[in-house]
Amino acid sequence: MRSVHRIAFTLDRCRLDRELLATRGDRLALTRTTVTFEDGDAGPAEVTCLQVLQVDEHGRFTTMLAFDVDDLSSACNELDARHAALTVANLAWRAAERQATSVNTDDWESFAATFTPEAEADDRRSGIALILRGEEVRATHHVLFTLDQKRLMHELVATRGDRLALAHATVTFEDGDAGPAEVTYLNVFQVEPHGRVTHMISFNADDLAGAHDELNARAAALDGEAEPAANLAWRAAQAQTKMVHTGDWETFTASVAPGFEDNDRRTGIGLVTRGEHALSVYRVMFELDRCRQARELLATRGERLALMRSTVTFQDGVAGPAEIVSLNLFEVDERGLLTRLTKFDIDDLAGAYYELDARAAALEFEGDPLAIPRNRAVRTVQQDGWTLISALDDNLCLHATTDGFVVHEVDASGKVAAQIDYTADNRRAAANEIARRFHEQHNVPVLASAMTTSLNAHDLAGARDALADSCIVEDHRQLRVVAFHSADEWLEIMASTLAMVPDYLCEILRCFAAEPWGHSVLTRISGTTTEGSPFESLHVTLSRWDSHGRAAILGIFDPEDPSDAVARLRELAP
Repeated sequence: MRSVHRIAFTLDRCRLDRELLATRGDRLALTRTTVTFEDGDAGPAEVTCLQVLQVDEHGRFTTMLAFDVDDLSSACNELDARHAALTVANLAWRAAERQATSVNTDDWESFAATFTPEAEADDRRSGIALILRGEEVRATHHVLFTLDQKRLMHELVATRGDRLALAHATVTFEDGDAGPAEVTYLNVFQVEPHGRVTHMISFNADDLAGAHDELNARAAALDGEAEPAANLAWRAAQAQTKMVHTGDWETFTASVAPGFEDNDRRTGIGLVTRGEHALSVYRVMFELDRCRQARELLATRGERLALMRSTVTFQDGVAGPAEIVSLNLFEVDERGLLTRLTKFDIDDLAGAYYELDARAAALEFEGDPLAIPRNRAVRTVQQDGWTLISALDDNLCLHATTDGFVVHEVDASGKVAAQIDYTADNRRAAANEIARRFHEQHNVPVLASAMTTSLNAHDLAGARDALADSCIVEDHRQLRVVAFHSADEWLEIMASTLAMVPDYLCEILRCFAAEPWGHSVLTRISGTTTEGSPFESLHVTLSRWDSHGRAAILGIFDPEDPSDAVARLRELAP
């Protein structure tokens, strides 16, 4: 493209004039462009066209599309299509859209799930100047859901990267005898890598300059965040990049594990290859006249996973230079050999992060899925003679002590935030307490979270109330005795179990995945039968709740199959 535009600078005279016709956000503009020029003996000439111009976050041109000057309809359609594409690519904007959809469908649980537990709302509108955090944010916005009529509309104004968006918000509502009213304002949305809102800053509708200043300041702060630490996977990826540049095919093949899998999930490809077939795809890179690869590290998980932005530029024969940009998830074994490479569209950051976390969980399960992890809480409070029973997230643990049981919760620094002691005959209360804290910090709906405590109390009515009327029970175990078809059939089996095991105890031992729509945990059921025999059963439980806070799907998996449960949980994402 540069060589084409270079011609303009070789002419004797050249003038470029643009008339702005329309814009979309900060990165798209439609112009009427006129070029007048003359060269040598050729008299002056003029060319006029319509142009759709697109720039990146730094204001550098990425696209210039020309249309006939009388083809305004096609140019406008292209402008809107590119604006929609940019909108889809931004996590923060998608979070804003989810909030609007939740309000307009009266789905409070879905709306609340768009925030992180520690989210901050900073309202800087005239006469308000209020900062709220955590539960205060959700409590304030819940007022919207008590109104008789309400509607929230967002219009995208600007984005910065994938985690920031500036939107114009319009709320229309009416309640009781009060007639319809309308409120407009500007909102800056900031999200974490998974797309949940961490900060929401509101401005007067006419304070566009202030909103833009905040947007730019937060973009600069995110750019200055500490880079993810290099790990074994990242070092292996860098080494492979050098092999591509030096054309060292033999060393490249030696850096790949037998059975290597290439999983290309980019739009229009969707291809999985393995072994020699997968390697043949990469052989092409070494046969080009010129091939360069640049990688930027985005995130790591442990030593074996690295998510990166990959840019491959190449040239072959008479074909001019070309460039391919994508997201790559690089996975290696303990030796640093590449075992799996998963590719995503450059705008599918959410999908790439989901896969990164899913693979991290799967790698953790490769060891012993029944082992209770030594999380930060365990490392902080563990004492000789204690037996670890449960470790949830990184901050909760339950131990059996010489005197009874103790639940601990620690903060981010490892300092003990709560310690609750129980006597030796009160294990059930200890199990209920750690489950309650786990459910609370993941905003599990109250009804759904009551399942464990209800079963421990032999309260089948309470357990039934935790289930949606249309709840589906999926039993994925290899040796299942009964095929469940409904929640009521499952409860009949539970009633028989409670009758046979009077001291029935249900404990959550570890968490494999927790999402706003559900979680997957390792559960142990134990007790003594009426005949005096010890009883114990372990399985992985999946719960997916509906908008009313009840379990809509219950999944039961063998304890050796937690990765299947996590995969199923991802499939059930709203």
